[in-house]
Amino acid sequence: MLELMNQHNYKVADVSKGTGIAYTTIDSIIKKEIDKKISLNNALKIAKFFGVKVESMINCNSNEVSLSPTEKKVILAYRKKKQAQEYVHRVLEIEFGEELSKKEFIGE
Repeated sequence: MLELMNQHNYKVADVSKGTGIAYTTIDSIIKKEIDKKISLNNALKIAKFFGVKVESMINCNSNEVSLSPTEKKVILAYRKKKQAQEYVHRVLEIEFGEELSKKEFIGE
């Protein structure tokens, strides 16, 4: 969103006023201080304000992913136990109903 703001020379107050979203919420989104994902309602308001598709407000290509403490533990355990990785791969392939390569799972 900061990129869009810079393109249009908008300040946080401009976006807040134009979207009806609280100044502090816009400021937190920009500073990435919000620990949860942006709400769909706010994403729609921001997208409409800037005249862009809502998909552009949801950074799908971002490498930043919010993980719970449990998810972090699972990932670390997965990385440490190579023998368990094969099992996880098989389970996920069945769950997704398609063949997925090891490279897709372990980022090789």
